[in-house]
Order: sequence, then structure tokens, then C-alpha cells
Amino acid sequence: MAKRFVYFDYKNTMYCKTVDVTWDRDCMAVNRALCNKEIYESIPTQFKPAMVIDSYSYSNIAKTLIPNKLIFEGRVIKDVWNEFARCTDVNVLPPGVPEYFYMNALSTKQICFALSIKSCYDLYFNEETQIGSSSRALIACKMLVNQNKLDYLYDVDKFLYWYFVNCARPIEWDDTYWKEL
Repeated sequence: MAKRFVYFDYKNTMYCKTVDVTWDRDCMAVNRALCNKEIYESIPTQFKPAMVIDSYSYSNIAKTLIPNKLIFEGRVIKDVWNEFARCTDVNVLPPGVPEYFYMNALSTKQICFALSIKSCYDLYFNEETQIGSSSRALIACKMLVNQNKLDYLYDVDKFLYWYFVNCARPIEWDDTYWKEL
């Protein structure tokens, strides 16, 4: 079993649903399809369309949102994240630093796309071994726009404070609560 995370915002608050999926490294193509189906089916209709952010996504623009494709000041975001993981005690890194770099690499078209989705997830992101989640960053970007605070991306201190307050600890999704909505 592996944990995968679906992020969404509801009333300008970040939420996260943890989905336990069966993860089989021996058959990645079939595993990817089964995990994607399992995760997507766990999302209530009011939070769809949900978008998987990976290179196998059905959406061409979603494929451009993976950290391996985004460039910030001449560096691939995935490389920046890996450098943070190698050179930094991840527990000391302020929440939101990887997402800050990710969001600053987004184009206007990609930000507009983020506004059109209601939830997103990444099949390969493992919170226990990696830093920086593209799906969490996209929902945070959507929240910044909805709160009219996109200019915080020009001030790292404002952004990190905003991120700490709004996104550092997403509220865990409770299925019983959402059935009542």
C-alpha cells in the first residue's frame, strides 16, 4: 500500500484527502492506470474535474505542470527540489519553499489552467521521501489568485507567511462530513 494525496480548496481553505492505493513496481503501466482510477473514484463529484499531474496525464497542459518540465531562472524545478532534499535538513526548511519556486515557474496559461480545476493529485509524489508537491502547489496558487494575493509571489517573506497560515497543514478530508454537503 502507498499513500497518495488529493488536494483541493473549499472556501479558501486547503484540504487533503489521503488515499491508500496498491502500488506494484513490477507492472508500472497497469499500476498507473489502476491507481489513477482508484484515486479518481474516491473524489466526490463536487470536487471534479480532478487532474492528475504527471507526464502520462490525458491533458497536454497538465503534462507541462510536472516539476521535470518547469524552469525557474534557468533551472528545472525538480533539480531545485532535489538539491533542497540533498543539502538541507528538510525539517528545517520553511513550509512552502519548494512550492514558492514551483509557482514562480508557472506561465499565465498554466495559472489559468490551475484555476479551472477543482482538485488535483500526483501519482508519484511520496510525502515521506520527497519535498515539494506539484498538486499542492497548484491548489495553493489557485488560493492565492482567489484571495487576490498573487503579488505575494514577488515577496518571499509574505508568501512563506501566507503559505504557513493557509497551506502548510491542509485539513484532512473526512468522508462523513463531505457526504452531508
